Amino acid sequence: MKFQTYSRIPYVAIFALALVSGSHGVFAQDAPEIEAFIEGIDNYDDYSDPIISRPDLSGGRDLPPNELPSADSDDFVVAPNLVPEQVNEPAKAAVAETKKDSNTNPDTFVNDYFDEHYYTDAKPPVARTWVLGITVPIFDREFDGDRLFSVNPADLTQTLRSNNADPNGTSGIDINLARRSSTGWGFEARYWGLYSSAATSVLGGNPTTVLNGLGQINDNGVALSNTFNTADFHQLTRDYSFNNVELNLLRNKRNFAPLGRCLTTERLYGLRFMQFDESLEYAGVSSTNAVIRSALNSSVENSLFGIQTGCRAEWQAFSRASLTIGGKLGLFNNRARTTIGASNQAANLDFSTPVVSSGSNAGAAFQFGDRKDDLSLMGEFDLGLAYHLTQRSRFRIGYRVLGVSEIADAEKNIPTDFTNVTELQSANTDGDLVLRGGYVGLEFGF
Repeated sequence: MKFQTYSRIPYVAIFALALVSGSHGVFAQDAPEIEAFIEGIDNYDDYSDPIISRPDLSGGRDLPPNELPSADSDDFVVAPNLVPEQVNEPAKAAVAETKKDSNTNPDTFVNDYFDEHYYTDAKPPVARTWVLGITVPIFDREFDGDRLFSVNPADLTQTLRSNNADPNGTSGIDINLARRSSTGWGFEARYWGLYSSAATSVLGGNPTTVLNGLGQINDNGVALSNTFNTADFHQLTRDYSFNNVELNLLRNKRNFAPLGRCLTTERLYGLRFMQFDESLEYAGVSSTNAVIRSALNSSVENSLFGIQTGCRAEWQAFSRASLTIGGKLGLFNNRARTTIGASNQAANLDFSTPVVSSGSNAGAAFQFGDRKDDLSLMGEFDLGLAYHLTQRSRFRIGYRVLGVSEIADAEKNIPTDFTNVTELQSANTDGDLVLRGGYVGLEFGF
C-alpha cells in the first residue's frame, strides 16, 4: 500500500518542441516619452495590443509620435503600442484651448511641442522595467525503471516494486526576476525547486526477497537474505529533491500579427545549475528475530552545471489573455556521487554493518561510494496562459516538462552482484530524470 497519493498529470513528450518558449512570457512596458504625455497611464484599460512596439520608431529623425512610421523593423522590444489619436484628445484639446486666439493650427502647435520636448536628441530615452514572477509548481516524476524487490510466496501477484514507492507529486516554488529595456536586451535570474518528497510502500505476509545480492552479505555469519526472508514485512522508501538556478541574457527580437493578434518572441542564452538528490531504502522488519531490522540503502547526488539556450513566444489570444509557449536546450557536466551500504539493528537496538561474504573484497564492510563526471543533455518545454489583472500584474497558469539525460538514480545503483568490487565502486549514470506538472502564480511589473 502507499502512504502518499496524488492525482497524476498526463505525460507529454519533452524534446520535440524544446526550441520555443519558457516559463515566463513578455510583459508590457511603458515608453517614457508616451507615458509623460498620457496622464494616468496605469488606468489605461485597452489590452488590444499590450506587448510589442519598437523603441526608436523615429529612426533618428525628429518626428512627433503621431507621425512615426509603422513598426516593421526586426528590432522590437517591450512597450505598449498605444495609438496617439486614441488617447491624446484631452491633451490636444487642452493645448488647443491655450492657443484658441492664435493663428497657429492646434495640431501644428502640438507637433511643435513634441519636437521641443521629446525629440530634440537623435537618441530617444531608454525605457526599462522589472518583472517579478512567483509561481507554485506541482510536479510528478516519471521513473524509467520498475525493479522487483519482493514477492509474497503465498500469492505471487502481491509484489513490492520500486515504483510502488512513488510520491506521485510534490510541490515547490518558482521565483523569477527579469529586467527588460526598450533596447531589446534584458536579463533574468530564476530559481525553482521541488521540496523533498518521500513515499513508502509495504508488503506483508512474510514476503521473500528476490534481490539475490543480499545472499552475498552477512552479519556474524548470517546472510542478509535470511534476515529478509524471515521478516514480518518488507518496506521500500524513496525520497528525492530537485533545485534549479538560472542566469539568462534576454533578447527580444520580432513582432508578428497572425489572425490580427500580436505575437512576440524572445530568445535567451544563459548558465544553469541543477541539483537532483535521491535515496532508496529497502528494509526487512521482524518482531521475533535477533535482528529486528535489516536495511539496504542507495543514495545519489547529481550536480549539473552548463549552458542553455531557448526561445519564448507569447500570442495575445484575447484582450486580456495571452497564450505562452517555449522551450530550452542545455548541455551540462554532471558530477554524480553514489553511495550504497547496509545495516542491521538488533533487538537491543544496537546497530552493526554487514560485510561482503566472498570475492576479492571478502570481509570488507558493505559501504561503498564513487564519484563520476558525465555529459548530460537537458530539454524543457512550457505551455501556459497569462491573464492581465491590471496594467502591471497578471495571473499565470501552465504546464511544464523537464528532461535530463545521464543521471544517477538510486535504483540503478543497486547492483546484482554484491561481491563485484568494480561494480560497487562505479557510479551508474545511465538514468534519465523526467519531471512534469502544472504551475500557477502571479507576475508583477514595476
